[in-house]
Amino acid sequence: MCSAHGSNLHLHTRNLRYLAPGAVFYHGGGWALGKIQADDIFCRLISRGLSHVVVSVEYHLTPEHVFPAAIDDDYDAFIWIVKHASQVNIDEKKIYVTGSSAGSHISAAVALRASESAYGLRFAAQILPIPFVCDPLQFKGELPERSKVPIFNDAALATMLGVFAPDPATRSSCCLSPLLTKSDFLKKLPQMYIDVCTADPLCVPANAYGGVLEDHGVPVKIFALE
Repeated sequence: MCSAHGSNLHLHTRNLRYLAPGAVFYHGGGWALGKIQADDIFCRLISRGLSHVVVSVEYHLTPEHVFPAAIDDDYDAFIWIVKHASQVNIDEKKIYVTGSSAGSHISAAVALRASESAYGLRFAAQILPIPFVCDPLQFKGELPERSKVPIFNDAALATMLGVFAPDPATRSSCCLSPLLTKSDFLKKLPQMYIDVCTADPLCVPANAYGGVLEDHGVPVKIFALE
């Protein structure tokens, strides 16, 4: 399946005879790795377990395509899915965005861009497992040191972010750092669920983002894994 803008889409459905909730899923991989097939089993579990339609979206990766290329790809795919929802058995009033890690960051950025757009797009929810939501250098608060955490630590995050957004001037953009979004747009966002791991360098900013949205009247639920 392919959107009008060329993004590859993978549709997971149970051949439902009614309009069902629809998940727009963005894969993880630090913006540089991953592909839609990597999360195929997880997307199938969502579709079969919840009787939802899941549309997994492929997007351009770094270093060949830096910010905001992935966001542009995924927002265009989201718009296409919204416009063609009924054709793939999705209830256009029950669309939500989700992903994992970098995919959760993209989900948050797509949600923000939709709230800012002339389309006035509103959807059901944003489900964000371990999301990146702010450039550490732009974070207005104290971040605990995570230099000794295995695999994904402060150095790994800095490397991934440096490849994804090499121009420091772009890092205060709300599409790169959703936590820095102006309040007028935050209050337009749909309800949000966040998963965080307390040892993860993404944890404190993600908790802060949840708190800011709650302050603006957005229903938020956060699950923290110790």
